Amino acid sequence: MPWSDTLCKRCLDQGRRDVSNVSEVWGDSQAAAALGIETYASAPICGSNGEVIGTLCAAGKTSRKLSPRARSALNLFSKLIAQHIERERLLAQLQSSNEYLTRFSLTDSLTELPNRKALHDELGRLLARAARDGSYVLVGMFDLDGFKQINDQYGHIAGDQLLKQCAARLSGIIRETDMLARIGGDEFAFIGPGPVDEEEAHLAAAELATRAAAVTAGVYTLREARLTYSGASAGVVAVRFLSVDQAIGAADAAMYQAKRERQVGRRGG
Repeated sequence: MPWSDTLCKRCLDQGRRDVSNVSEVWGDSQAAAALGIETYASAPICGSNGEVIGTLCAAGKTSRKLSPRARSALNLFSKLIAQHIERERLLAQLQSSNEYLTRFSLTDSLTELPNRKALHDELGRLLARAARDGSYVLVGMFDLDGFKQINDQYGHIAGDQLLKQCAARLSGIIRETDMLARIGGDEFAFIGPGPVDEEEAHLAAAELATRAAAVTAGVYTLREARLTYSGASAGVVAVRFLSVDQAIGAADAAMYQAKRERQVGRRGG
Protein backbone atom coordinates (compact mmCIF):
# COMPACT_ATOMS: atom_id res chain seq x y z
CA MET A 1 0.00 0.00 0.00
CA PRO A 2 1.22 3.56 -0.56
CA TRP A 3 2.89 5.20 2.45
CA SER A 4 0.32 8.02 2.34
CA ASP A 5 -2.47 5.53 3.13
CA THR A 6 -0.75 3.77 6.03
CA LEU A 7 -2.00 4.12 9.57
CA CYS A 8 1.64 4.50 10.67
CA LYS A 9 1.91 7.79 8.79
CA ARG A 10 -1.42 8.98 10.15
CA CYS A 11 -0.31 8.27 13.72
CA LEU A 12 2.95 10.14 13.16
CA ASP A 13 1.30 13.09 11.45
CA GLN A 14 -1.42 13.46 14.08
CA GLY A 15 0.70 12.64 17.15
CA ARG A 16 -1.48 9.66 18.06
CA ARG A 17 -0.08 6.56 19.76
CA ASP A 18 -3.23 4.44 19.68
CA VAL A 19 -6.75 4.60 18.24
CA SER A 20 -9.56 2.25 19.32
CA ASN A 21 -12.15 3.40 16.71
CA VAL A 22 -10.22 3.45 13.45
CA SER A 23 -13.35 3.16 11.31
CA GLU A 24 -14.61 6.45 12.75
CA VAL A 25 -11.32 8.38 13.02
CA TRP A 26 -9.89 7.23 9.70
CA GLY A 27 -12.90 6.12 7.76
CA ASP A 28 -11.23 7.12 4.50
CA SER A 29 -8.38 4.61 4.97
CA GLN A 30 -8.67 1.96 2.30
CA ALA A 31 -6.01 -0.17 3.98
CA ALA A 32 -7.83 -0.18 7.33
CA ALA A 33 -11.13 -1.02 5.67
CA ALA A 34 -9.62 -3.83 3.59
CA LEU A 35 -7.97 -5.41 6.64
CA GLY A 36 -10.88 -4.73 9.02
CA ILE A 37 -8.69 -2.83 11.48
CA GLU A 38 -10.51 -1.21 14.37
CA THR A 39 -7.77 -0.81 16.97
CA TYR A 40 -4.35 0.49 16.04
CA ALA A 41 -1.27 1.36 18.10
CA SER A 42 2.02 2.72 16.89
CA ALA A 43 5.37 3.77 18.38
CA PRO A 44 8.00 5.58 16.30
CA ILE A 45 11.49 4.12 15.94
CA CYS A 46 13.97 6.98 15.99
CA GLY A 47 17.65 7.20 15.20
CA SER A 48 20.21 8.88 17.44
CA ASN A 49 19.61 12.17 15.60
CA GLY A 50 15.86 12.03 16.26
CA GLU A 51 15.02 11.04 12.69
CA VAL A 52 12.09 8.62 12.41
CA ILE A 53 13.41 5.52 10.66
CA GLY A 54 10.37 3.29 11.17
CA THR A 55 7.47 2.39 13.39
CA LEU A 56 6.46 -0.54 15.59
CA CYS A 57 2.74 -1.18 15.22
CA ALA A 58 -0.04 -3.38 16.57
CA ALA A 59 -3.50 -3.83 15.08
CA GLY A 60 -6.74 -5.58 15.96
CA LYS A 61 -10.15 -6.12 14.40
CA THR A 62 -12.03 -5.33 17.62
CA SER A 63 -12.21 -2.05 19.48
CA ARG A 64 -9.94 -2.09 22.53
CA LYS A 65 -8.37 0.57 24.69
CA LEU A 66 -4.62 0.19 25.02
CA SER A 67 -3.57 -0.26 28.64
CA PRO A 68 -0.67 1.79 30.08
CA ARG A 69 1.32 -1.44 30.48
CA ALA A 70 0.81 -2.37 26.81
CA ARG A 71 1.71 1.17 25.74
CA SER A 72 4.93 1.01 27.82
CA ALA A 73 5.82 -2.34 26.31
CA LEU A 74 5.30 -0.96 22.79
CA ASN A 75 7.51 2.04 23.58
CA LEU A 76 10.18 -0.18 25.16
CA PHE A 77 10.38 -2.48 22.16
CA SER A 78 10.53 0.45 19.74
CA LYS A 79 13.55 1.78 21.65
CA LEU A 80 15.22 -1.63 21.64
CA ILE A 81 14.73 -1.89 17.90
CA ALA A 82 16.12 1.63 17.44
CA GLN A 83 19.21 0.72 19.49
CA HIS A 84 19.73 -2.44 17.43
CA ILE A 85 19.42 -0.55 14.14
CA GLU A 86 21.74 2.17 15.39
CA ARG A 87 24.30 -0.43 16.45
CA GLU A 88 24.11 -2.06 13.01
CA ARG A 89 24.55 1.35 11.38
CA LEU A 90 27.62 2.08 13.51
CA LEU A 91 29.11 -1.32 12.72
CA ALA A 92 28.54 -0.74 9.00
CA GLN A 93 30.15 2.71 9.23
CA LEU A 94 33.09 1.25 11.17
CA GLN A 95 33.55 -1.52 8.61
CA SER A 96 33.38 1.00 5.77
CA SER A 97 35.91 3.24 7.52
CA ASN A 98 38.25 0.29 8.13
CA GLU A 99 37.99 -0.75 4.48
CA TYR A 100 38.75 2.81 3.40
CA LEU A 101 41.76 3.04 5.72
CA THR A 102 43.02 -0.32 4.48
CA ARG A 103 42.69 0.77 0.85
CA PHE A 104 44.30 4.12 1.70
CA SER A 105 47.26 2.46 3.40
CA LEU A 106 47.84 0.22 0.36
CA THR A 107 47.17 2.73 -2.43
CA ASP A 108 49.22 5.47 -4.04
CA SER A 109 47.09 8.61 -3.80
CA LEU A 110 48.24 10.12 -7.14
CA THR A 111 47.90 7.17 -9.52
CA GLU A 112 45.48 5.09 -7.40
CA LEU A 113 47.75 2.10 -8.02
CA PRO A 114 48.85 -0.20 -5.20
CA ASN A 115 51.81 1.16 -3.26
CA ARG A 116 55.08 -0.41 -2.12
CA LYS A 117 53.52 -2.12 0.91
CA ALA A 118 50.77 -3.70 -1.17
CA LEU A 119 53.36 -4.89 -3.70
CA HIS A 120 55.54 -6.44 -1.00
CA ASP A 121 52.58 -8.28 0.52
CA GLU A 122 51.40 -9.67 -2.82
CA LEU A 123 54.91 -10.57 -3.97
CA GLY A 124 55.41 -12.58 -0.78
CA ARG A 125 52.27 -14.58 -1.57
CA LEU A 126 53.30 -15.13 -5.20
CA LEU A 127 56.79 -16.32 -4.22
CA ALA A 128 55.38 -18.69 -1.61
CA ARG A 129 52.98 -20.19 -4.16
CA ALA A 130 55.75 -20.47 -6.77
CA ALA A 131 57.93 -22.32 -4.27
CA ARG A 132 55.14 -24.86 -3.78
CA ASP A 133 54.32 -25.53 -7.44
CA GLY A 134 57.75 -24.91 -9.00
CA SER A 135 56.65 -22.02 -11.19
CA TYR A 136 58.33 -18.67 -11.72
CA VAL A 137 57.27 -15.18 -10.67
CA LEU A 138 57.73 -12.24 -13.04
CA VAL A 139 59.06 -9.13 -11.27
CA GLY A 140 59.61 -5.86 -13.10
CA MET A 141 60.90 -2.38 -12.32
CA PHE A 142 60.11 0.62 -14.54
CA ASP A 143 61.88 3.96 -14.09
CA LEU A 144 60.78 7.07 -16.01
CA ASP A 145 63.92 8.41 -17.66
CA GLY A 146 64.42 12.16 -17.54
CA PHE A 147 61.53 12.70 -15.15
CA LYS A 148 63.35 15.34 -13.10
CA GLN A 149 64.05 17.40 -16.19
CA ILE A 150 60.39 17.25 -17.20
CA ASN A 151 59.39 18.38 -13.71
CA ASP A 152 61.89 21.25 -13.86
CA GLN A 153 60.85 22.35 -17.35
CA TYR A 154 57.08 21.92 -17.24
CA GLY A 155 56.34 22.02 -13.49
CA HIS A 156 55.18 19.51 -10.91
CA ILE A 157 51.59 19.48 -12.18
CA ALA A 158 52.84 18.33 -15.56
CA GLY A 159 55.05 15.77 -13.81
CA ASP A 160 52.03 14.38 -11.99
CA GLN A 161 50.14 14.20 -15.28
CA LEU A 162 52.99 12.23 -16.85
CA LEU A 163 53.01 9.82 -13.91
CA LYS A 164 49.26 9.21 -14.16
CA GLN A 165 49.34 8.77 -17.93
CA CYS A 166 52.28 6.36 -17.71
CA ALA A 167 50.43 4.42 -15.01
CA ALA A 168 47.42 4.13 -17.31
CA ARG A 169 49.57 2.96 -20.23
CA LEU A 170 51.37 0.36 -18.13
CA SER A 171 48.07 -0.85 -16.67
CA GLY A 172 46.94 -1.59 -20.21
CA ILE A 173 49.61 -4.26 -20.79
CA ILE A 174 49.19 -6.32 -17.62
CA ARG A 175 46.91 -9.28 -16.96
CA GLU A 176 44.16 -9.53 -14.35
CA THR A 177 46.43 -11.78 -12.29
CA ASP A 178 49.25 -9.19 -12.26
CA MET A 179 49.86 -6.17 -10.06
CA LEU A 180 51.28 -2.82 -11.12
CA ALA A 181 52.37 -0.54 -8.28
CA ARG A 182 53.93 2.86 -7.85
CA ILE A 183 56.76 2.42 -5.38
CA GLY A 184 58.58 5.74 -5.60
CA GLY A 185 58.61 9.16 -7.18
CA ASP A 186 59.07 8.03 -10.77
CA GLU A 187 59.33 4.27 -10.25
CA PHE A 188 56.74 1.62 -10.94
CA ALA A 189 56.95 -2.09 -10.21
CA PHE A 190 55.24 -5.11 -11.69
CA ILE A 191 54.65 -8.60 -10.32
CA GLY A 192 52.73 -11.54 -11.71
CA PRO A 193 52.71 -15.33 -11.92
CA GLY A 194 54.99 -16.80 -14.57
CA PRO A 195 55.26 -20.12 -16.41
CA VAL A 196 56.70 -23.29 -14.92
CA ASP A 197 59.14 -23.74 -17.79
CA GLU A 198 62.35 -21.76 -17.25
CA GLU A 199 62.88 -20.78 -20.88
CA GLU A 200 59.27 -19.64 -21.28
CA ALA A 201 59.49 -17.65 -18.03
CA HIS A 202 62.59 -15.72 -19.12
CA LEU A 203 61.07 -15.12 -22.56
CA ALA A 204 57.91 -13.75 -20.95
CA ALA A 205 60.01 -11.44 -18.77
CA ALA A 206 61.94 -10.10 -21.78
CA GLU A 207 58.74 -9.53 -23.77
CA LEU A 208 57.14 -7.64 -20.89
CA ALA A 209 60.17 -5.38 -20.52
CA THR A 210 60.04 -4.58 -24.24
CA ARG A 211 56.30 -3.80 -24.11
CA ALA A 212 56.69 -1.62 -21.02
CA ALA A 213 59.44 0.47 -22.61
CA ALA A 214 57.46 0.79 -25.84
CA VAL A 215 54.09 1.64 -24.31
CA THR A 216 55.49 4.43 -22.13
CA ALA A 217 57.21 6.09 -25.09
CA GLY A 218 55.32 8.48 -27.33
CA VAL A 219 53.42 11.74 -27.25
CA TYR A 220 51.96 13.04 -23.99
CA THR A 221 49.80 16.10 -23.36
CA LEU A 222 51.04 17.90 -20.25
CA ARG A 223 49.31 21.13 -19.26
CA GLU A 224 48.20 21.61 -22.87
CA ALA A 225 51.79 21.14 -24.10
CA ARG A 226 52.66 18.16 -26.28
CA LEU A 227 55.74 16.23 -25.21
CA THR A 228 57.44 13.43 -27.13
CA TYR A 229 58.77 11.22 -24.37
CA SER A 230 61.40 8.48 -24.74
CA GLY A 231 59.68 6.20 -22.21
CA ALA A 232 60.76 4.17 -19.21
CA SER A 233 63.76 1.98 -18.60
CA ALA A 234 62.28 -1.44 -17.90
CA GLY A 235 63.85 -4.46 -16.26
CA VAL A 236 61.84 -7.65 -15.77
CA VAL A 237 63.15 -10.93 -14.35
CA ALA A 238 61.72 -14.39 -13.80
CA VAL A 239 62.53 -15.59 -10.29
CA ARG A 240 61.75 -18.29 -7.78
CA PHE A 241 63.13 -19.46 -4.42
CA LEU A 242 64.05 -15.87 -3.52
CA SER A 243 62.93 -13.53 -0.77
CA VAL A 244 60.84 -10.46 -1.55
CA ASP A 245 63.84 -8.13 -1.21
CA GLN A 246 66.03 -10.38 -3.34
CA ALA A 247 63.41 -10.55 -6.10
CA ILE A 248 62.98 -6.78 -6.14
CA GLY A 249 66.74 -6.34 -6.09
CA ALA A 250 67.12 -8.60 -9.14
CA ALA A 251 64.48 -6.63 -11.05
CA ASP A 252 66.08 -3.37 -9.98
CA ALA A 253 69.46 -4.54 -11.29
CA ALA A 254 67.87 -5.50 -14.61
CA MET A 255 66.23 -2.09 -14.85
CA TYR A 256 69.51 -0.25 -14.26
CA GLN A 257 71.19 -2.44 -16.86
CA ALA A 258 68.47 -1.45 -19.32
CA LYS A 259 68.96 2.21 -18.37
CA ARG A 260 72.70 2.00 -19.05
CA GLU A 261 72.08 0.36 -22.42
CA ARG A 262 69.60 3.10 -23.36
CA GLN A 263 72.12 5.77 -22.39
CA VAL A 264 74.82 4.11 -24.47
CA GLY A 265 72.41 3.82 -27.39
CA ARG A 266 71.54 7.51 -27.23
CA ARG A 267 75.21 8.52 -27.11
CA GLY A 268 76.01 6.20 -29.98
CA GLY A 269 73.16 7.78 -32.03
